[in-house]
Amino acid sequence: SLVEAVARICAGGEIFAVNAYRPVNVGVIQTTLPGLKPSVLDKTLRVTEARLARSGGRLKAERRTPHDVTLVAEAASALARDNDMVVIFGASALADFADVIPAAIEKAGGKVIRAGMPVDPGNLLVLGTLDGKRVIGAPGCARSPKENGFDWVLDRLIAGLDVTASDIAGMGVGGLLM
Repeated sequence: SLVEAVARICAGGEIFAVNAYRPVNVGVIQTTLPGLKPSVLDKTLRVTEARLARSGGRLKAERRTPHDVTLVAEAASALARDNDMVVIFGASALADFADVIPAAIEKAGGKVIRAGMPVDPGNLLVLGTLDGKRVIGAPGCARSPKENGFDWVLDRLIAGLDVTASDIAGMGVGGLLM
């Protein structure tokens, strides 16, 4: 239980710790659908580069692909080989585990850790792993430079912290609501 976990932390002596950001290379996938303007994708890329730069991260590669499970899975596999993390911006919002982004993570051989988070904006985030690398299915709000739940997960991962489904569930207590 959560109370037992807190008791173990308190007994261990470390109550508070600060983890420094690590330089990470991030691969970005942006899916497309008819009617999605290239200017939206270009802005998303600029916002993501700025988000990563504040913590010493670097956007190393970008792939644009149709919003299709197989094509996203192929792009995710390729980017996971050469990057520390992969971020996927979907052209369509997440509705369930069978949606394109979580299905693509699994089709590529990865695992979905969590779909959805109790933080708004940011509630449509997907977190997974692929080839030992973290994959974030970014919620639509991550296209904006304003702080949101995506930042909470991204910053923790860049600091080298493991982010679990329980960690994300715990973000709902006092969670961001804008």
